[in-house]
Amino acid sequence: MIRLDTSTFRRQNHLMIILILIFVLVTVVESTDAFESIIPAGTIAHNTYGGASFGGVNNNAPDVYDDGSVTGIDADENDVSFKVYGGYQFNPYISVEATYQDFGESTFNATSNGKGDSWAAGSVSARQEAEGYGVSTVGRYPVTPRLTLFGKLGWFWWKSKEEYMENINGTPYPSSVEESGNDYTYGAGIEYDVGNPDRFVYRVEVEHHEVGKSGFDVNSASMGIVYKFP
Repeated sequence: MIRLDTSTFRRQNHLMIILILIFVLVTVVESTDAFESIIPAGTIAHNTYGGASFGGVNNNAPDVYDDGSVTGIDADENDVSFKVYGGYQFNPYISVEATYQDFGESTFNATSNGKGDSWAAGSVSARQEAEGYGVSTVGRYPVTPRLTLFGKLGWFWWKSKEEYMENINGTPYPSSVEESGNDYTYGAGIEYDVGNPDRFVYRVEVEHHEVGKSGFDVNSASMGIVYKFP
């Protein structure tokens, strides 16, 4: 069976990016005094923030590839996801946030009898990866001076790439499709302010995205650190 599987390479890239983000965040922590000297407290930048998060993503793309003709399905719907984001907080209850997020990839391998709508008879494989940019309105509810619950609703501009491989009479036939579009996104989470003073916030959240014209559902869970500018 011919397989399309570059997950090991992508996971290594994701690990490298995560390590870089951790290094950047540590550098920011060590440079708090420098930020305060560049951006005086009380300016408009006082209400801005930026952060980075990483976690896991579940992509239901393999479910879409099953046209009823396949058996022996070997699918991987999970991968590492990371994102960077920044926002402006109008008051303790409302902010606007912009995000870039990479959703990793999903893979699908099976054998088709050729009686479905999508695949010719033989070994078949597919791989889907996606990324995009979004803008969301974030509603916040401070539970305590340090603990805040939040929900977000917004719009996401995505780009996806799908690669296919069919093995017909022993001959491989590769193909690929690239798509782009936009759709809604929503999520919820918790933030915990660790002080320093009132600069760094731990964030845990879950999100849902619609990605791809075939109706792929992408769900992610992540944790990260937010820096609030002075």
